[in-house]
Amino acid sequence: MVEHPSEYRWSSFRANAHGEANDLLDPHSVYLAMDKDDRLRQQAYRGLFLDQMDEGLIDEIRDTLNHELVLGRSRFKDLIEQETGRQARLGKPGRPASKDQVKNQS
Repeated sequence: MVEHPSEYRWSSFRANAHGEANDLLDPHSVYLAMDKDDRLRQQAYRGLFLDQMDEGLIDEIRDTLNHELVLGRSRFKDLIEQETGRQARLGKPGRPASKDQVKNQS
């Protein structure tokens, strides 16, 4: 899309980072909680965008979201699977083994 949120026409970045007027936006409570002073809040908000995420991490986030899975360490995924009864990571490709196949593998 764009290299930086400030370049995207429909982004709220310019309003949040520089105080640019935008009648379509209502400031989010989390944004407002960053600081009481507008200038300091805008500076803190701009600071959130100084570092770019590693491309590998972005790919991992996208892949996880596309498969509706959980992003995190194995222990965290184990806890999510126990609590929800849902798969938190990709399974093995292909059809599940039949009971006979599982018995023969033992």
